[in-house]
Amino acid sequence: MLFVGWQPAAEPEPLGGGFVVVCHADPFGSSEQYSHRFAKVIPVSFRSCFRTRPAICEPSVPFVFKQVHHKMMQSRARLLVVSPHLDDAVLSCGLLLAANPSAIVCTVFTAPPPENMSTDWDRQSGFTDAFEAMQTRKQEDIRALQKLGAQPVHLSFCDAQYLLTPSPDDLTGALRRTLNEHSPENVFFPLGIFHSDHTLVSDACLALIDVMADTAFHGYEDVPYRQRQEAVLERIEELTKSGYALSPTTDMGAPVNAFSAHEQIKREAIAAYASQLRAFGPQGQSSLYSTEKYWRLQRASS
Repeated sequence: MLFVGWQPAAEPEPLGGGFVVVCHADPFGSSEQYSHRFAKVIPVSFRSCFRTRPAICEPSVPFVFKQVHHKMMQSRARLLVVSPHLDDAVLSCGLLLAANPSAIVCTVFTAPPPENMSTDWDRQSGFTDAFEAMQTRKQEDIRALQKLGAQPVHLSFCDAQYLLTPSPDDLTGALRRTLNEHSPENVFFPLGIFHSDHTLVSDACLALIDVMADTAFHGYEDVPYRQRQEAVLERIEELTKSGYALSPTTDMGAPVNAFSAHEQIKREAIAAYASQLRAFGPQGQSSLYSTEKYWRLQRASS
């Protein structure tokens, strides 16, 4: 939910000017407990935003909101995180997302199988069947991303447990269309550690590096699989042999003094995935709060 307020400029220009303050609020609290955790202050000029009688010096509200919407859409396009499943982006990039509200999170495997079924993981998560699982998990994802001020995009592919893995070409094509739609400056995607779904998504994103030269691609170390340090090293070696140069990404976060606040927001977002925490169990949950790490990926120069 967005709250929009008007704040006049201290020294307004001849035809007026000021700032529109846009706040993300927590719609799951009571009306007295909204948390204006994220705010944007957007300068707006009214030279072209007046009614037919500019001498009145009254901004036209519809034009103001049109400018705000346009600028917010521009802001949203700066960072996009590709998530294999409905929790991976928050587990692996929660601090990054907290530091960059209005980011986009594109989750790949969010569709139930064509015919209902029941899997071990879904039962451990507390679900009777796949239809119930995917419907609930998408709602969990929406709530988690709202806490981070992020925008969800759900692609309609089935994950490996439902025995209907998409082809690499279909997945690459869908991701390319999503990136073209949002035009992000930076894309973060799974490094592709251990899990077959993660590797499939990682390879699809890698295939876009050559065709989207104006976009910076960064691989994030997949939580919880990054705990397998040998698997991380093996994947980095595999990517290096495939012609990619990797360098640590260190400049996408927030100022150090904001870290503790972002850590708390990330924990609140992770808590929204109640079904998945149930499946991980107490021991598995201890590995979900590890340090985030990102790698810039580019084609190695010959």
